[in-house]
Amino acid sequence: MSDKKSVIRKLHLLLVATLLAGCSSSSDTVVKQYLLPTAVNETIKVDQPFKADLSQPYLVVRPVKLTAFLNGHGIVYQTSPSEIVQARYHQWANDLSAQLTQRIINELRSKQNVKSKPLNYWPIEVDSLINQSQADQLQINLTQFNGNYQGEASIQGEWQLVNHAGKILMAEPIKMTTPLAADGYEALVDALSDSLNKVIYQLASSLSATTPPK
Repeated sequence: MSDKKSVIRKLHLLLVATLLAGCSSSSDTVVKQYLLPTAVNETIKVDQPFKADLSQPYLVVRPVKLTAFLNGHGIVYQTSPSEIVQARYHQWANDLSAQLTQRIINELRSKQNVKSKPLNYWPIEVDSLINQSQADQLQINLTQFNGNYQGEASIQGEWQLVNHAGKILMAEPIKMTTPLAADGYEALVDALSDSLNKVIYQLASSLSATTPPK
């Protein structure tokens, strides 16, 4: 318990220092940028990429929708139950929605190789060159993708599986937290990545029970 409190305190102090630095006019302040790490796939070796199974029905993964305060470049940290801060000098290197969408597509594709619960879809992004008119669509909406004052990385929101006629076939809430292993924004990004892994695993398990259109 004392270790967790120490991590929380260190991250909070780092955040305060960052905010104070943001008020400074110093020209040598360095902006650090972060990418979500590539997931460690337990079912497929890194040097043995999975093959596309294009015989499966498409699953169109729409761009992840983020609540307004997550749409900026700065990594978000919740400092209290009612206050959030967007870091000025610790930013996402690429659009967060785009990173999340591509990560989800890649990870869901890998689930086709899981013998116990294979995914019965071939996930693709929205693409005007491909006929997607009859495909089921996956929409993910996130209200949290941030660190918090309890020393955790938190992901919250919901996902919906919608058919070509706009009927919701399945919907589930998303709520996942992962304790930070150390202080600092790099540890926060790693913990967010771990939480995302767990969210995608749960999502794939639910989708594997769905019978897609032929």
